[in-house]
Amino acid sequence: MKKKVIRINEQQLHHMISESVKKVLNEMYGSSMGPEADEEEYENPMKTSYGLEFKTLNADEIDRFTGYDRHVAQCHIANCGRIIVDTKYEQPIDNEYDLEEIYEMLGA
Repeated sequence: MKKKVIRINEQQLHHMISESVKKVLNEMYGSSMGPEADEEEYENPMKTSYGLEFKTLNADEIDRFTGYDRHVAQCHIANCGRIIVDTKYEQPIDNEYDLEEIYEMLGA
């Protein structure tokens, strides 16, 4: 039997892990929990060159995050004065390649 190799990039891996965690949390705590329960449509989200949608939050919204996400948010504030989150999960973006492009877009 021939094995099939599937190649994915870091952003795809992050998305797959996020989806799996969200599914487990929804099963544990009910379907009313998590981003899909009250998913918002953003009128004009910003996009990177390959389509990652993101938005920025004010620095005073840092209390929304804990642990690693809070650390990433603090780095965003230090670099551009705002917190950069993906529009689907509203988690701070930690991919350095995405952030390099986003910082350029924001003029940071």
